[in-house]
This record gives sequence, C-alpha cells and structure tokens, in this order.
Amino acid sequence: MIVARLKAQNFSYRMKNAKSVLALMAVAMLCSQLFAQTGALKKGDKLYEQMVYPGAIRQYERGLGQSQDLRAAERLADAYVQVSNFTMAEKWYAKVVTMKGAAPVNLMHYGMMLKTNGKYAEARDWFNKYLQTGENPSAAARLITSCDFAVEARKDSTRYQISPEPCNSKGSEFGPVLFQQGFMMVAEAHTGGRRILNQRNNNSFYDVYYAERNPSKKSGVKVKRLKGQVNRKYHEGPVALSKDQSKLYFTRSNYVKNRKGRNPMQQSKLKIFTADYSRGKWKHVESLAFNSENYGCGHPALSADGNTLVFSSDIPGGFGGTDLYVCQREGSTWGTPMNLGSAINTDGDEQFPYLHANGTLFFASTGHAGFGGFDIFAARKSGDRWSDVVNGGYGLNSAKDDFTITWLPGKSMGYFASNRTGDDNIYMFKRQMRVNGVIVDRQTNQPISGATVSLLDASNQETKYVTDAQGRFSHQAEWGKEYLVTASKDQYLQLRERLNTNDVSPMEDLSKTLSMEHDLILSVSGQVTDAATKQPITDAQVRVVATDDRSFPTDGQGNYYAELESDQEYAVIVRKPGFIPQVFYFSTEGKRKSEEFKFNAPLIAGNAALVQGRTVENESRMPIAMVHVRAYSMLNQKETSAALSRKDGRFWEIIVDPKSDPILIGSKAGYFAARAEMPGLDSTSKDMLIDVTIGMVPYEIGALVKIIYYDYNKSDIRKLASRDLQEIVYFLEDNTEASVELRSYTDSRGGAPYNEQLSQRRADAAVGYISSQGISSKRLSSKGFGESNLVNKCADNVECTDEEHSANRRTEIRITKLN
Repeated sequence: MIVARLKAQNFSYRMKNAKSVLALMAVAMLCSQLFAQTGALKKGDKLYEQMVYPGAIRQYERGLGQSQDLRAAERLADAYVQVSNFTMAEKWYAKVVTMKGAAPVNLMHYGMMLKTNGKYAEARDWFNKYLQTGENPSAAARLITSCDFAVEARKDSTRYQISPEPCNSKGSEFGPVLFQQGFMMVAEAHTGGRRILNQRNNNSFYDVYYAERNPSKKSGVKVKRLKGQVNRKYHEGPVALSKDQSKLYFTRSNYVKNRKGRNPMQQSKLKIFTADYSRGKWKHVESLAFNSENYGCGHPALSADGNTLVFSSDIPGGFGGTDLYVCQREGSTWGTPMNLGSAINTDGDEQFPYLHANGTLFFASTGHAGFGGFDIFAARKSGDRWSDVVNGGYGLNSAKDDFTITWLPGKSMGYFASNRTGDDNIYMFKRQMRVNGVIVDRQTNQPISGATVSLLDASNQETKYVTDAQGRFSHQAEWGKEYLVTASKDQYLQLRERLNTNDVSPMEDLSKTLSMEHDLILSVSGQVTDAATKQPITDAQVRVVATDDRSFPTDGQGNYYAELESDQEYAVIVRKPGFIPQVFYFSTEGKRKSEEFKFNAPLIAGNAALVQGRTVENESRMPIAMVHVRAYSMLNQKETSAALSRKDGRFWEIIVDPKSDPILIGSKAGYFAARAEMPGLDSTSKDMLIDVTIGMVPYEIGALVKIIYYDYNKSDIRKLASRDLQEIVYFLEDNTEASVELRSYTDSRGGAPYNEQLSQRRADAAVGYISSQGISSKRLSSKGFGESNLVNKCADNVECTDEEHSANRRTEIRITKLN
C-alpha cells in the first residue's frame, strides 16, 4: 500500500524496488502504441494510468484470462507491487519473463519479487541472467551481492527481540518519534476514517498522531491526531522533533493556505515544514527556505543539538532515486543542502534518516546490500568521512520493507516500522549487542588461547570467559555501558582495559583486539675477578648501556646483577683502575621468554684506555649503524680490537695499550673510511675514558680520497702516511666493489728522468703497503708522473722553501671505477 500513497505525492518515499520507476518509463514510451485488446484490458489501462490499482488489477485479471498481452501483464505485475501483494506480483512476473518480446529488465523485476518474498537463491539466478544481458551490469552485480549477503546474514537470527506495538491498526502506521509519554507516528485514519485517496488504493491520507502510553486503556495506548495546524487535507509525516520537543519538523504534500501547490509540469512536490508547540497545539506552520516546486524534500531528521538537519530529496544531480542531504543551522535559517555523497547514497533510494544522540546516522535504503525492499542501515562520521554502511541485520530487517527507526535514550532498543506482515506496522525492538574480543601476544601478534577474561560492568556484575584456540571471547552486552576487561595467563602481565560500547553505533558489535605483554624477566649478571689471582674484585664499576645508561659497583663477592628491557641492544662495560676494561655486547631483541645473560669478567692488570663514541653522517649528524670501528696499532702494525656501532650509532672500543700508538678508524660499505682523533690519549695515564665522534661521508667515484706525502728524495712511507693508507685498506675491505688509482709525483728538484723513477717508486711503496694488508693488487693501479703536475709555483729555477717543495712530493689516491 505504501507505494501507491507515495506516488500520489510525486516523491517516492519508499519504493519496493527500482522496477516500478522503470516500468512506468516503459509505459510512457509505449503509450502511443495502440493495438487490439479486449474491453477489460482497455479499462485496466485507463485505471492503471489513473493509479487506481485495485480496479486496474480486476480488469487486467479478467482481460488476461482471454489474452496473452505483454504490456498488460507487465502492468498487472506492477499494480500488484503498488498494493503490496508481492505474492501475486511474483506470479505475474514469472509469466512476463516467458512472454515473447519481454524486455531484459523484466528478469530483474522478477528477481526482485523473488527476493522480496525471501527466495534469495532463486532471485540470485534471475539477477545473474539479467547480468548476462549486459543491460545494467552494475545494478545486476549489486543485486547478486545483496542476495549473497542476505543468505549469509540470515543465519544470525538471535540478535533481535521484536514485538508489535498496540497502536497498530488494519491501516498503516510508521515513522515513530519519541514524544512525551509515548511517540508520534504517521498513520491512516484511526478515528473513523477521513478522506479516501481517490480510490487509487482505498487507503486514507496520512496524518500525524500521538500514541500515548495509557495503562488504563485495554490496549495500553491512546491514539489521537495532533491538534493544531499540522494535519490538513493531504499527506503529513514523517516528522522530527527538537530536543526540547517544542518545534516540529514534518513532511507534507505541497498544501499551503488550503490549496495544493503545483509546478509548471502540474506536479505537487513534498516539502518540509515547521510548527511550534503551544498549549497542547501545533501552530505557526512555516515552509523551510530550501523547499522547491521542482523537487521534493521530506523525512526530516534533527541532530541532538538542533544544528544539523538531514532529509531525503530527489534534487537533480544526485546518485539516483532519492538521496540523503544535510544542511547546517545558520542563525535562524538553514544553509545550503549538501548531498551526503557516495558513501551513503546509491543508485537506489535512501530515505527515512534518523540521527542518534551519539552521531550515528540511521536510514533506510534499497541500494545497499540487504534482505529485500527497504532495509535499515547505519553509518558514523569521522572528520569528513563516513564509515562503511552497516546493515542492521536479520530480525530488524526482513525481505519486506523495514524503515523509520528511533532509539530509546541510552538503550539498545527502540521502535521501527515494517510491512513484513502485509501492512506498515510499528514494532518495538531490542538488540542483543556483543563485545567480541581477541587476545593476542603484543610482540608476535599471535592469539593467546586459554587466557582468563573477566568483564565487569558499572553495577559490579562480573562475567568470566576463557579464550578459545583463536584467542577469542564473546560477551552479550548492552549498548551505552562501559566494561572493565581483565585478562590473565601464566607468563603474561595482567591486562586491564576499559571498553565503552558508546564507541560504536548501537547497531554494531564492539570488536576489539587486546594485547598482552609477556611477563619477561630479562637480566644480566656475572662475577668480576682478577684474572691472575682468581679472586673477586669488589667495587668494580659495571655500566649497563642501552637506551638508558646505568652504573653500579660489584658487591663484596665481585658479583653484579641488573634487570633489562626487551627489544634493546646492550653493552656491559666492566672497569677497575689498574685493570684492562672488558666490554660485552648482546641484545634482547625478539626475546619472548625470560632469560638471564651471564658475563663473567676476569680482568687483566694493566693500563688501558676505553674509547666510546658515536658514528654519524658527517653533514646531518644523524646516527649510522653497523659501522666497523677498529683500533689499529701503528707500533705493532696490527688491529688490536674492533666493534660495530649500534642502531643509535654508539660504540665502545678498547685501546689495549696507549703506548702502541693506536689509531681509531670507522668504515662501512657506501662510505669513505674515517679516522677519529683521540684527544687526551696519554700513555702515562691510567683508566682513561675517551669520547669520540666519527663522521662518515658517502663515497663517490672519481673522488680524491687521500693525499700522502714523502720526505725529500725518498719513497719510504711516513708514519702519518701509513695512518692514511690504513684508512684506504679498511675502505677497500668494506667496499669490495671499489678500486683505487694511486698517482705519485715529485718536486721539481733533480732531473726529470730521475724524478719519474722516484715517483714510480713512491707509487709502488703505497701499493705495497695496501697489498700487505690483504687487498688484491688487481684493485690497485699506480703510476709515477715525476714533476709533471706541480701544485704550486715551485718549478725549475724558482726559489722555494722546503715546505713549499714538500707539497709536490705526494701520492694522490682516487676511486676510479667499480668492479
């Protein structure tokens, strides 16, 4: 019945399916095509075009008993849809699809009737046949998806308790909105009947009523029409109320000052009006400014603060059918309506919005995946984006039309309307919400089975569960409540977290993944002893370094102990004046079980310097990890100790003997090697601690890496030059793809032939040093150029100091290619 009344308003509040509009379009195209038909069919056509569907049905049934007329059969099927007789509509569409010349769209119409009657598997087959025609693949695919959704979602039939309201009559009731001791609603005549809708469907026009809870009445409710100026000659409703219930927003046929408004096309569009409550009556009816004669606006919904209005409209330029629009209050008026966009609106119809106090938007739609006809959906807004639209689920929604929902404050229950039994009726519903949790290991993200989970509500009611093999638990909850969740299991720290069901829509479950952390006991311990005497060393300084830095002495037995953090890189440094320090490196990264790291430190008597520092990018000063930091004795010509810098660039390096003339070099693939200065290194001092920073520079092909210098008339490698060459050695060790070229020169003194020989000897000496450290000679090329490339004015017969001449006695080292 509802479609017929809405067609009379020239605005499809609620269409059983998109088929009705398409069928009427087909009728319009065919109306000029006249052909022989029986008198009954002609009468049926006339009544159909006048929207007198009951009469049209009688005539078509009579005429089609004698004729197989495709157009008449299509119209008869549609007429049954308009009077909500979906069983007969299905029967006639089943005949239409077998008739010669039937348009492909009838495959979709038949499928929609099957779906409306809950025959989802059959409906899917017909939607798939329609898909194969290629006429409207997006609509066909959407309907197939909707059938799949309905089959799966119908399995959960325990979520809702549904009961009809005592206000229901043999006519239609829908659009409940809480008011005073009951609710307002839209209904046909409840007081002996009013005007009949031109015999089109034998239904009354709609008025707005107040259903008041009245225990003294046999039915428990007293129904009465709103007093005042809201109800008039044609349709009124649905409605919305301000929070203080003093202002009413309501839908009405375009009827103002006792006359029906029409646009140039003789259409009368729906509009939204307001009325004020005064002394039991609704007065001062006014039309909202955005109403138009060219499109309909209806189904107002108001936010709790009264500043946001959502409504349904067929404003041109939407997504199809009717869309939802929103506008904001601007002083005493409303701003420009804005379409809610594709996240909400579809090529179907979106109508009957409702704004929950927590900001959730509820609405009815034929375009989102549902069970059939209109379903109720919900969506929440975060910033400028709407969340995924959620179907209210089976029980609340059915294969028929389900629409106009309102919620009781702070409850997971309320009212809605449905025509699941044939007429539009109002039902009370209560939704069983669930808190669905998964307990996982914080480090591995793997589920934790066998954990004991407790949920405690505000009334101190506690419920306990044990997680299954997938770490899951599920609790029957109430929307609007907060729960304290406690989870415990051996080897894990107890978890305590609050879950608030207000964080989701009352139509959704609260799903949460909760992480438990291992009760890890990570520690480091050991004993510090004299390596020679085996006796414990008391008061040795133990330094444990990770993100933090702790120092403490050993006890009377030389023992030390410290608890550690997980997922850290550690260094333990043990020092005692008169002894050579020891450093131990280890990591707790990835440790998921308790563990004690044991490092005993037998200290050797002697003097040593402990060098600590950082490796950084030279320009940005950002830390560089995995840099080889090596101590090299120039006295003994050997590496004495080495370490890798950590993620934060820090390192600790032991210089065993300051008397060994040590150098400190950092090297890493992709970088030039870099030598660190060690200020304060004194071979006479004891127990020194030196801080350094090694700045690393990315290497480039062709770059001049080093210049080493020579004494006059000699090719021996100076002490300083050997330090530079050791950098080249470490560079080549870490950058195995690199080769270097060594070009040697002399000053201008002496003959040119002699100088060429001398420069070659110098080049060979530099190559010899590098090769002696294990670098392949294939990666080294060298050549002497004599006095051919002076760097200053000191040519033949030019008087220069020896210092000026020394600048020309050199070998230049460059990176020349990559192997």
